[in-house]
Amino acid sequence: MACLRRLSEALRVPVSSLLMEGPQANLQPVRRGQGFIFKRHNAGSLVVEEFLHMHGAARMQPEVMFIPAGSDSGEPLAHLGEEFLYVLSGCVGLQYGGQQELILEEGDSVYFDSTVPHRYRNPDLTRLARVLVVCSPPSF
Repeated sequence: MACLRRLSEALRVPVSSLLMEGPQANLQPVRRGQGFIFKRHNAGSLVVEEFLHMHGAARMQPEVMFIPAGSDSGEPLAHLGEEFLYVLSGCVGLQYGGQQELILEEGDSVYFDSTVPHRYRNPDLTRLARVLVVCSPPSF
């Protein structure tokens, strides 16, 4: 995946455009559990991202992020565009720029400029957090 990421950055295209075929004129649902899975290992924990649609011409990138109890998404990242976060279950801390961490509970959401470095953290030491994340334009 690291190689694909570097290639996509060099070509200035989303990673998804390297993985998918040309434009598709009809609806193509992604069935439960059939999204593109990306696993991010960080300090002994495993954050799993399930991309709900990978289409090269898409203007947004929806995914569900699974953050284990007490884990985080790794080093803060900044990327072009905007991001929307909705907590499906559990609790998530959003570390955004130099601001104090914002704690979001199930049903909470936030929309922000993703050019500011940010990362996610699950402060709950007992429960998995599930988060819907939508980036526009796609960053992966």
